[in-house]
Amino acid sequence: MFTGKRYRNEPGRFWKKIRLHCIRTLLIAVITIMLVEISYSHFEKMIRYFKSKIFQVEIINEFIISNNGIPIVDYGMIMGIDIGLQIVPVAVCRTALKHYDNYISGDADAYHSFMNCVEWLIDEGVRTDSLIIFPHHFPFPLYQMNPPWQSAMAQGQALQVMIRAHELSAENRFLSFADSLVNSLFREVDHGGFTLKWEHDSWWYEEYVDPAADSSMVLNGMMYTLLGLREYYQYTNSEPALKLFRNGLKAVEQMIPEYDRHGHSYYDIRKNPAGGKYHQIHTSQLLDLYQTTNSEILFEYYQKWNKFQSAPYLIQLVTAPPKMLIGVYCLAFLIVLCSWGLVRLIGCIFRRPDKNYR
Repeated sequence: MFTGKRYRNEPGRFWKKIRLHCIRTLLIAVITIMLVEISYSHFEKMIRYFKSKIFQVEIINEFIISNNGIPIVDYGMIMGIDIGLQIVPVAVCRTALKHYDNYISGDADAYHSFMNCVEWLIDEGVRTDSLIIFPHHFPFPLYQMNPPWQSAMAQGQALQVMIRAHELSAENRFLSFADSLVNSLFREVDHGGFTLKWEHDSWWYEEYVDPAADSSMVLNGMMYTLLGLREYYQYTNSEPALKLFRNGLKAVEQMIPEYDRHGHSYYDIRKNPAGGKYHQIHTSQLLDLYQTTNSEILFEYYQKWNKFQSAPYLIQLVTAPPKMLIGVYCLAFLIVLCSWGLVRLIGCIFRRPDKNYR
């Protein structure tokens, strides 16, 4: 409260000053809200950059595509560990699928890049009996992964790559390789595999697998695995792929309520909120799975999460704010406040003195 002599005998001026402060605060808040709605993605990139520099946590840049079409991921620093440049099976699969789409769209050069990715996967796959896995040769401290760890998501997406390689070449070696990828998903985590088997027909496929680490049960990785199994069954009528898909679908149906965060979604079973990108992935995956299974519970959560996703950022902030959204609003508010202060400072410097002021 203002108590100086300047306001003691001027109550009207005092309340005028209060109103001005309220109007300024409201104006700053409105500008902040508008700025976030317009430029959320830019603020998110700024936060990720500063977060990586200050706290030495995860920063994964866009893939660097080498001359032969193989992607290289720059992980930078994760929790103080310099992971640096790595070739990652999931990234190779995703890039291979992009090369395939480009080739189908008329880019003839993309064929060689696609096949280079395919051959890299085949060379990197480690065979044990009738199983093939892709070992990861670097640590991933976010989930306490120590090399060589593995990923069911890589297995599922590699199935989609092998389907396309067979489409283009008609070589059965690609389907034989894919069959071994499918077989690997029957093996449990405790025995060097990928799968958590709760019941005889309810199985969860782990995106991050290290028997020495705690389970993370990442939702998008699980559903990517299911989508790969579904496509492989549709292409080959593989009964093992169908069984894995059905058992995995039941596990997702059972567990999906655990990933609900008041209309927003969790990234994993550890209750880490899904960032905007991953929440969008969850909704699109649920819709994709529903369209071929007619699962009512998957459609229920698709509707619920999609409603949150399409809401204005301010509504998301009030209902179930992800950490990133809170950070974006704080950064935007700080920028607006500093800009306002700078304008005020410049105004004070160039403003003429008030001759009537005492």
